[in-house]
Amino acid sequence: GDQAVYPEFRPVPPQPLNCNKGSRSGLDISEEDLVQVYGLALEHAHARHERRVCADIMTTPVVNVEFATELNEVWRLLRLHHLKALPVTDRFRRVIGLVSAEDFLAHVTPDAGRPIAENVRNLLRPTPTPYSAKPEVAGQIMAEEIVIARATDPISHIAAILSARHHPPAIPVVGEDGKLAGIIGQ
Repeated sequence: GDQAVYPEFRPVPPQPLNCNKGSRSGLDISEEDLVQVYGLALEHAHARHERRVCADIMTTPVVNVEFATELNEVWRLLRLHHLKALPVTDRFRRVIGLVSAEDFLAHVTPDAGRPIAENVRNLLRPTPTPYSAKPEVAGQIMAEEIVIARATDPISHIAAILSARHHPPAIPVVGEDGKLAGIIGQ
Protein backbone atom coordinates (compact mmCIF):
# COMPACT_ATOMS: atom_id res chain seq x y z
CA GLY A 1 0.00 0.00 0.00
CA ASP A 2 0.89 3.64 -0.08
CA GLN A 3 3.08 4.67 2.79
CA ALA A 4 3.96 8.19 3.82
CA VAL A 5 7.58 9.06 3.19
CA TYR A 6 9.17 11.17 5.89
CA PRO A 7 12.40 13.05 5.35
CA GLU A 8 15.41 11.80 7.28
CA PHE A 9 15.90 13.69 10.54
CA ARG A 10 18.65 16.28 10.29
CA PRO A 11 19.70 18.12 13.43
CA VAL A 12 19.36 21.88 13.28
CA PRO A 13 22.61 23.71 14.07
CA PRO A 14 22.54 25.00 17.64
CA GLN A 15 21.28 28.52 18.07
CA PRO A 16 21.66 30.63 21.17
CA LEU A 17 18.74 30.44 23.57
CA ASN A 18 17.27 33.48 25.21
CA CYS A 19 18.36 32.95 28.80
CA ASN A 20 17.58 35.03 31.83
CA LYS A 21 20.20 34.25 34.47
CA GLY A 22 18.17 35.94 37.17
CA SER A 23 15.43 33.28 37.18
CA ARG A 24 14.98 30.78 40.02
CA SER A 25 15.70 27.73 37.81
CA GLY A 26 18.89 29.25 36.43
CA LEU A 27 17.66 28.91 32.83
CA ASP A 28 14.75 30.72 31.30
CA ILE A 29 13.86 29.52 27.81
CA SER A 30 11.59 31.65 25.72
CA GLU A 31 8.30 30.16 24.62
CA GLU A 32 9.41 30.39 20.99
CA ASP A 33 12.59 28.40 21.68
CA LEU A 34 10.69 25.83 23.71
CA VAL A 35 8.17 25.33 20.92
CA GLN A 36 11.03 24.91 18.43
CA VAL A 37 12.82 22.32 20.61
CA TYR A 38 9.57 20.45 21.25
CA GLY A 39 8.73 20.42 17.54
CA LEU A 40 12.15 19.02 16.63
CA ALA A 41 11.92 16.34 19.31
CA LEU A 42 8.45 15.35 18.13
CA GLU A 43 9.58 15.12 14.48
CA HIS A 44 12.58 13.02 15.49
CA ALA A 45 10.48 10.66 17.63
CA HIS A 46 7.90 10.26 14.86
CA ALA A 47 10.56 9.52 12.25
CA ARG A 48 12.25 7.02 14.56
CA HIS A 49 8.98 5.15 15.19
CA GLU A 50 8.04 5.19 11.50
CA ARG A 51 11.21 3.23 10.77
CA ARG A 52 10.29 0.49 13.27
CA VAL A 53 8.04 -2.20 11.89
CA CYS A 54 5.85 -4.93 13.37
CA ALA A 55 8.60 -7.52 12.91
CA ASP A 56 10.68 -5.50 15.41
CA ILE A 57 8.16 -5.88 18.25
CA MET A 58 6.09 -8.99 17.51
CA THR A 59 6.22 -12.05 19.76
CA THR A 60 7.60 -15.23 18.23
CA PRO A 61 7.11 -18.14 18.17
CA VAL A 62 3.33 -17.84 18.20
CA VAL A 63 1.04 -20.18 20.08
CA ASN A 64 -1.83 -20.77 17.68
CA VAL A 65 -4.64 -23.22 17.03
CA GLU A 66 -6.30 -24.55 13.91
CA PHE A 67 -9.98 -24.36 13.00
CA ALA A 68 -10.68 -27.89 14.27
CA THR A 69 -8.86 -27.56 17.62
CA GLU A 70 -11.25 -28.66 20.39
CA LEU A 71 -12.44 -25.90 22.71
CA ASN A 72 -11.01 -27.51 25.83
CA GLU A 73 -7.53 -27.46 24.21
CA VAL A 74 -7.95 -23.80 23.17
CA TRP A 75 -8.93 -22.90 26.75
CA ARG A 76 -5.98 -24.86 28.15
CA LEU A 77 -3.52 -23.00 25.87
CA LEU A 78 -4.97 -19.59 26.74
CA ARG A 79 -4.55 -20.31 30.46
CA LEU A 80 -1.21 -22.13 30.23
CA HIS A 81 0.46 -19.30 28.31
CA HIS A 82 -1.47 -16.44 30.02
CA LEU A 83 -2.73 -15.16 26.67
CA LYS A 84 -5.65 -12.89 25.86
CA ALA A 85 -6.18 -14.44 22.42
CA LEU A 86 -4.90 -17.09 20.04
CA PRO A 87 -4.67 -16.81 16.27
CA VAL A 88 -6.65 -19.46 14.41
CA THR A 89 -4.95 -20.71 11.26
CA ASP A 90 -5.69 -23.08 8.43
CA ARG A 91 -3.37 -26.01 7.81
CA PHE A 92 -1.07 -23.75 5.77
CA ARG A 93 -0.64 -21.32 8.74
CA ARG A 94 -2.73 -18.59 7.09
CA VAL A 95 -4.64 -16.59 9.70
CA ILE A 96 -8.40 -17.13 9.50
CA GLY A 97 -9.50 -15.79 12.88
CA LEU A 98 -8.75 -14.99 16.50
CA VAL A 99 -10.21 -16.70 19.57
CA SER A 100 -10.30 -15.12 23.03
CA ALA A 101 -11.88 -15.75 26.42
CA GLU A 102 -14.63 -13.31 25.42
CA ASP A 103 -15.52 -15.61 22.51
CA PHE A 104 -16.02 -18.45 24.99
CA LEU A 105 -18.24 -16.34 27.24
CA ALA A 106 -20.34 -15.26 24.25
CA HIS A 107 -21.29 -18.94 23.79
CA VAL A 108 -22.13 -19.68 27.42
CA THR A 109 -25.87 -19.79 27.99
CA PRO A 110 -26.86 -18.02 31.20
CA ASP A 111 -28.67 -20.32 33.59
CA ALA A 112 -29.99 -18.85 36.83
CA GLY A 113 -29.90 -22.27 38.49
CA ARG A 114 -26.19 -22.96 37.83
CA PRO A 115 -22.97 -21.03 38.44
CA ILE A 116 -21.24 -19.56 35.37
CA ALA A 117 -18.20 -21.82 35.89
CA GLU A 118 -20.39 -24.88 35.42
CA ASN A 119 -21.80 -23.44 32.19
CA VAL A 120 -18.26 -22.83 30.92
CA ARG A 121 -17.29 -26.41 31.80
CA ASN A 122 -20.30 -27.67 29.81
CA LEU A 123 -19.12 -25.67 26.80
CA LEU A 124 -15.59 -27.09 27.14
CA ARG A 125 -16.77 -30.67 27.56
CA PRO A 126 -16.73 -32.48 24.17
CA THR A 127 -20.03 -33.94 23.05
CA PRO A 128 -19.75 -37.74 22.81
CA THR A 129 -21.98 -37.95 19.72
CA PRO A 130 -21.09 -36.85 16.16
CA TYR A 131 -23.76 -34.11 16.25
CA SER A 132 -23.83 -31.25 18.71
CA ALA A 133 -26.06 -28.25 19.32
CA LYS A 134 -23.16 -26.34 20.88
CA PRO A 135 -19.80 -25.21 19.46
CA GLU A 136 -17.07 -27.84 19.72
CA VAL A 137 -14.02 -26.35 17.96
CA ALA A 138 -12.13 -23.05 17.74
CA GLY A 139 -13.44 -22.23 14.28
CA GLN A 140 -17.01 -22.22 15.55
CA ILE A 141 -16.46 -19.45 18.12
CA MET A 142 -13.56 -17.43 16.67
CA ALA A 143 -13.83 -13.83 15.54
CA GLU A 144 -13.40 -13.75 11.77
CA GLU A 145 -13.36 -10.00 11.12
CA ILE A 146 -10.01 -9.19 12.69
CA VAL A 147 -7.07 -6.87 12.18
CA ILE A 148 -4.06 -8.60 10.64
CA ALA A 149 -0.75 -6.78 10.30
CA ARG A 150 2.11 -7.41 7.91
CA ALA A 151 5.60 -7.79 9.38
CA THR A 152 6.64 -4.71 7.36
CA ASP A 153 3.83 -2.44 8.63
CA PRO A 154 5.03 0.54 10.72
CA ILE A 155 4.33 0.07 14.43
CA SER A 156 2.68 3.49 14.55
CA HIS A 157 -0.29 2.04 12.62
CA ILE A 158 -0.64 -0.84 15.07
CA ALA A 159 -0.19 1.44 18.11
CA ALA A 160 -3.13 3.52 16.92
CA ILE A 161 -5.32 0.40 16.67
CA LEU A 162 -4.29 -0.95 20.09
CA SER A 163 -4.86 2.42 21.77
CA ALA A 164 -8.44 2.70 20.46
CA ARG A 165 -11.24 2.26 22.97
CA HIS A 166 -12.56 -1.02 21.50
CA HIS A 167 -9.25 -2.53 20.48
CA PRO A 168 -8.61 -6.17 19.60
CA PRO A 169 -6.99 -8.33 22.31
CA ALA A 170 -4.09 -9.09 19.95
CA ILE A 171 -3.04 -8.55 16.35
CA PRO A 172 -1.65 -11.48 14.35
CA VAL A 173 1.29 -10.59 12.10
CA VAL A 174 1.90 -12.30 8.76
CA GLY A 175 5.09 -12.51 6.73
CA GLU A 176 5.55 -11.84 3.03
CA ASP A 177 4.24 -15.35 2.33
CA GLY A 178 0.92 -14.53 4.07
CA LYS A 179 1.58 -17.04 6.85
CA LEU A 180 1.48 -16.40 10.58
CA ALA A 181 4.84 -14.97 11.66
CA GLY A 182 4.15 -13.36 15.04
CA ILE A 183 1.62 -11.62 17.25
CA ILE A 184 1.35 -8.22 18.91
CA GLY A 185 -0.58 -7.70 22.12
CA GLN A 186 -0.71 -5.07 24.80
